[in-house]
Amino acid sequence: MVPHSHDDMGWIKTVDEYYAGTKFDKDHSSVKTVLDTVIHELARDESRRFTYVEMGFFTKWWNTQPENIKETVKKLVKNK
Repeated sequence: MVPHSHDDMGWIKTVDEYYAGTKFDKDHSSVKTVLDTVIHELARDESRRFTYVEMGFFTKWWNTQPENIKETVKKLVKNK
């Protein structure tokens, strides 16, 4: 089994609330924290795998990342 995410855009909270992890009274999700942590851990151990399907959230995250993180992600994807 490959670890994966399941982040519904706009289900209980708005997209921005899910992304930032605000409104904990509704849900404890923080998409930004998940993506930050996953990329960090995958870079530490490239034998790990993770699949992510919520492209709206990923795009929002990607657009805020510095070039060094984008390069890390590109390398991880290239190396599968």
